[in-house]
Amino acid sequence: MMDYTLAQLGAYAKGAAQVENEKLAALLNVITIGSRGDGKAVEKMVKALQL
Repeated sequence: MMDYTLAQLGAYAKGAAQVENEKLAALLNVITIGSRGDGKAVEKMVKALQL
């Protein structure tokens, strides 16, 4: 069995949620630009975000 404290598990879960939120925010940026711009703008944003 792993010997992690509750605080360590909580910090890990919080970090994992933060990473997921950052990925979703980046995807939302791409979707927003895609609805407003052209294909080149989307490609530029994807490249900038490294998706």
